Amino acid sequence: MPNKKFDSKAKRNYLCSIYTRSATGDKASLEGQEMRCRTAVRQAGWTIVDAYVRCDARASGNSFSKREGLESLIAAAKMTPRPFDHIVVDEPSRLTRDLRQAIELIDVLAQYKVKVYYVDELVPKNKGLRLKLALDKRQYKGMNNPIG
Repeated sequence: MPNKKFDSKAKRNYLCSIYTRSATGDKASLEGQEMRCRTAVRQAGWTIVDAYVRCDARASGNSFSKREGLESLIAAAKMTPRPFDHIVVDEPSRLTRDLRQAIELIDVLAQYKVKVYYVDELVPKNKGLRLKLALDKRQYKGMNNPIG
């Protein structure tokens, strides 16, 4: 049964970038992340913009420093016209291990109408992550430390 939320017939064909990260630079891990993202994007009926597939190898998930791949995607999200609609990431810790940072980054990207999706959100088995982030965001209201 098709995932109605992400059914390409119900929605337009979104353009997607992909972001991968590994603290150790493990090539197999980075390739696996990219493969899972590509598979999820295809299953959603969307299009990958290969020019905006980015990787940060040997980059900590605890901060945004030395994350040139992510920084380039943030900069591209601010371009007019935008080269992509969504950034697809394998799972939340690949973006950041800090919930506050994740919420701030998602908010910054939303200002430019770019959404972050995790593979599990595109695969029908797990639809609760966005709700969890929305609920967790309430407890961080009032914390202002903009990113980008």
